Amino acid sequence: MHIPEERVHETAEVMNKLGGAVTTVIYPNMPHTVIYDEIEHVRKMMAAVL
Repeated sequence: MHIPEERVHETAEVMNKLGGAVTTVIYPNMPHTVIYDEIEHVRKMMAAVL
């Protein structure tokens, strides 16, 4: 499944306006999936909160 990059930026803008902390990373030519880099990012976010 492909999510258009434009939609990613639109969603990030909405989340920012709602007060969310948003990190947007575009991985060129990568299918919509979960990769190690993203898991590490979430792990660090959770460690900072817990």
